[in-house]
Amino acid sequence: MTVLQKEINDRSEAINRMGHLMAAGLVTITADNESVFQTAMAVMIEENEQSRRRQEEAFKQMPWLKVMAEKEKR
Repeated sequence: MTVLQKEINDRSEAINRMGHLMAAGLVTITADNESVFQTAMAVMIEENEQSRRRQEEAFKQMPWLKVMAEKEKR
């Protein structure tokens, strides 16, 4: 797993946790904090998309990197 993939996974887990907290009613969404949650989630989702694109570009330029990342994932 590349460092970039670990960062993507960490952000994905944070997004999932935030969603679960909201869905379970453990976080009270108010007019004051709604935009904070939405903005935080949107920023993490966008960063993940950009990171995935950068990772795919790196894998295209250096195919051996993808092979090594897949081996390490196991």
